[in-house]
Amino acid sequence: MKYYKLSAKLLSPIMIQENRQSNTPKSLSHITGSTLRGALAMKYLRLGGRSEDDTFNTLFSSDVIKYPNLYPSDEQETTVASILPFTTVSCKNNSGFQQTIDDDNQTGHGVNDCLVEKLAKRQKIDTRVISCKKCDQSLRAFTGFWSNSINNPRKIETALLFTRHTGIDRSTGTVAPNIFFTNQVIADMQKLHINKGPGYFTQYFNGCTYLSENQLTLLQDLSSDSLFIGRNRSRGMGEIELSVEETGNTTFDMPQWNASFREKYKKTTESEPSEGIYFTVGLESHAILLDRFLRPAYDVNLNFPDITLVLKVIKTQIIKGWNSAWKMAKADDIATSMGSVFLFRYTGNDLQGVNEYLTGLKRDGIGLRTCEGFGQVSICNRIHTLTEAL
Repeated sequence: MKYYKLSAKLLSPIMIQENRQSNTPKSLSHITGSTLRGALAMKYLRLGGRSEDDTFNTLFSSDVIKYPNLYPSDEQETTVASILPFTTVSCKNNSGFQQTIDDDNQTGHGVNDCLVEKLAKRQKIDTRVISCKKCDQSLRAFTGFWSNSINNPRKIETALLFTRHTGIDRSTGTVAPNIFFTNQVIADMQKLHINKGPGYFTQYFNGCTYLSENQLTLLQDLSSDSLFIGRNRSRGMGEIELSVEETGNTTFDMPQWNASFREKYKKTTESEPSEGIYFTVGLESHAILLDRFLRPAYDVNLNFPDITLVLKVIKTQIIKGWNSAWKMAKADDIATSMGSVFLFRYTGNDLQGVNEYLTGLKRDGIGLRTCEGFGQVSICNRIHTLTEAL
């Protein structure tokens, strides 16, 4: 199997509703793997396919394809964005990467990571209170999508807009009095960054997954023309153009990351960390985890000897959904939110074995419903070892 990038070009605004029912419907800022998988399955059935077909089973029923979440890209249309972990912080007054220039022509004061500080606090080791090095103001959490590039860091945001509607009187077919509502949607166009000059660019959303040759051929045939996703499709929304192309897989170097992490720990705490090789598992999407009694769990349990969970920085999320085939709501799931970070320590001697195990974990994901984009992980995120602000 090879690594491929799925790219969605927005041909119209789209709405991926955050909640099933709301007086003020809001849209997610990304395209979920569940939405993409459901839209492709619906298209296949509408083109005359059946759920008993081998093609349908290969694409949707066998749980082989891990349909990824598609996150916003920049104006270059090639960037595959990543999730900023919950340990990243930035200046309270001027947040953002130092290279970023906003509409007021101001640069951010930089982005730091506080995983080491949180570990020291957990171990009751006194450390200096970190603050902004430029203005000495306090730091606060800095979340969202970013370019996942240490050399050229940049926050990537989704352009959202509100559509306005009036109610229709069913008896007369005219505008009903006193009924007015808005919907939040993802815009199909986004304003260029100020240092790129005036103008707009089409929004793209990208994500990566593994595909076999047969799956690639079937998926390319199914996405050869427009695809409709999300809500309000009868109003002209939700049209995208999906393309699939091979791309390079991201790798990690656990010994090098461990050395950098230990050096940062020593510099911060003036002490040596416990023996072992440290590494992180970060959630690039929500993960639905269960314990052995099928209850919601909030720990990533790695089934490999001599691995110990040292620290976790997490939030939780309720996952709601709608099954179009059944025309009924999916059961709610409690998930660990994307951006959560788990720090582990390995004390064994089989470094090659644990490296292969983590590579498989990154490929297959963790938890339930991985074929819908849940449970995507990153290993040894370099942002945790930074000693200077980006």
